[in-house]
Amino acid sequence: MRRLVFIAFFMVTIFGVNHTDAARWLFCAKCLPNAGLRADWVIDAINFPGTMSEAVRFPDPDQCDVGADTPEDAWMGAYSSWGMELVRAGHWVETITRYGRLTYGDCSHDQDLSFYDVLVIPEPQMPYPQHEIDAILNFVYDGGSLFIIGNHCGSDRNFSGTDSCMVFAAMDTAMHFGIEFETYDGCVGPNPPPECSACSWNEIRNTNFVDDPDDPFLYGPFGDVEAIKFNAATNIIIHPENNPSVRVHAWRNHATSQGLIDITLASAYFGQGRVAAIGDSAPADDGTGDPDCFLHNSWDYPTSNNDHLFMNISHWLSHRDGEPIPTRTPCPNHTPWPACQGTATPGAPTSTPGPTNTPLNVPFIDIHTNQLVYRSGDTFVLTEDISNTGPTRILNYFLALEVAGMFFFSPSWTENIDWINMYVFEGYHHSKEIFSFVWPDAGSIMGMRFWAVFTDPGTGQMVGDFDMIEFSAV
Repeated sequence: MRRLVFIAFFMVTIFGVNHTDAARWLFCAKCLPNAGLRADWVIDAINFPGTMSEAVRFPDPDQCDVGADTPEDAWMGAYSSWGMELVRAGHWVETITRYGRLTYGDCSHDQDLSFYDVLVIPEPQMPYPQHEIDAILNFVYDGGSLFIIGNHCGSDRNFSGTDSCMVFAAMDTAMHFGIEFETYDGCVGPNPPPECSACSWNEIRNTNFVDDPDDPFLYGPFGDVEAIKFNAATNIIIHPENNPSVRVHAWRNHATSQGLIDITLASAYFGQGRVAAIGDSAPADDGTGDPDCFLHNSWDYPTSNNDHLFMNISHWLSHRDGEPIPTRTPCPNHTPWPACQGTATPGAPTSTPGPTNTPLNVPFIDIHTNQLVYRSGDTFVLTEDISNTGPTRILNYFLALEVAGMFFFSPSWTENIDWINMYVFEGYHHSKEIFSFVWPDAGSIMGMRFWAVFTDPGTGQMVGDFDMIEFSAV
């Protein structure tokens, strides 16, 4: 009986941990999300020339060195907490600076959108030219994810005559995604009409949520959301007549009908891609960043759960809810995907009783636990190293747990045979923790194993060699 209880515990502990390869996140700063004195929507920046910091492509300290104890203000941006939590969840984060350009399918551009999985556009202050709008739409349609973050109407930070609502309107998000940020003529300017007050509001505890216990934004793996904190937001209006997939997750507190207007949080599919939208840039503000800016800590505000919300949304955008990231191959032979090589691997590597003679020019897998024998109270850590010295290819990745003669397959962690579809680039390498937990009082269990193998999707034959690690409990 204790063994069956342990198996149940183990599956509950790791259930929902999707082993899909980490997502590559690109935060857009070319639209000046840090303009003015009340916005600093970047993950890291250097220099503070007057009223606007200078966002940087790679945060410093290096994200490969970010650990559980790294303070969020080590990165200088109001979105630094969000960025660090993405890194801790296994993702890679970058910024395209104000001097960058958005392309899709330009293989000579090392920040081409085809090299990323998620694009974040936080409160843009400058309209995108049509060719960049086309790049964004094609990226999403082909399977990329997009997070569009608006703000209250009239929030023209750089006095350009344009606010975020107008920028997204120019992208025609209402037509493509079924998502519109509410605004009115004249809201940008010295004398806004009275109706503009409807698209600029505060709710310290927004709690008018969709009645769905399985909602991925509100009840996701990073924690339940009991309330959302908004500071000067606009409403979202949805248009299911344009995009039937559009979905509402939360409304204004006064919206008793839960209809198509007065929405605070929405999502949609576009082609193979995913889109999330929120009507305020402040909910992810951690209160630290450019010292010249007036910032507010909404990220972990004590009466709301904005941190849970944004990480649950990030989980959904990263396709970590069971669906693999769609393969986009406009530039199949090149990628700037980095490798945190030479960095510490969580836990002490152990010897692996699986094969050691891996052929050259094929993908290589190494899975290991931090101990070979566990006792109640020990910390269990499973880590993996994947590298590919061979050509770029698409592979099926099998990861399975064997306990008491039963096999449980990732990503669903059920007995149904399952796998992850991966696009593995030439020169690819990563090392990351899959999951960890405190070992329960499970008694003696011998011969538990994790197995990992790549196969060819067309032939089903094994590619390279498999790996296996065996461990026990006493």
